[in-house]
Amino acid sequence: MEDGHEEVLSEGPHRGDRRFGTIGLPKGELWVAVNCISLSKPVGFEVSLDGVMAFTSKCAGVQVERMGHRLTLDAAERTRVTVTTEESVRWYVSVQVPRR
Repeated sequence: MEDGHEEVLSEGPHRGDRRFGTIGLPKGELWVAVNCISLSKPVGFEVSLDGVMAFTSKCAGVQVERMGHRLTLDAAERTRVTVTTEESVRWYVSVQVPRR
């Protein structure tokens, strides 16, 4: 967790593709944190917040990959979070916004 932030979505550990319900994001800063590991070779991993942002990375098979992405929204948004990856990838995703 980022200091002064709260989670609006916390999912995992899961494997493979997932799509989650709608969440509200306030105007301002938000963080998307990901931890993932593959059972074998490095595997592609994508997180998208529909209409807001998307990012891709690779999940290695040797150690847990930790990624954090920061974004500043000009206005409040409602979005759905989607994770796209292979079944061999175990992952956790956290969406964090400033504590209200």
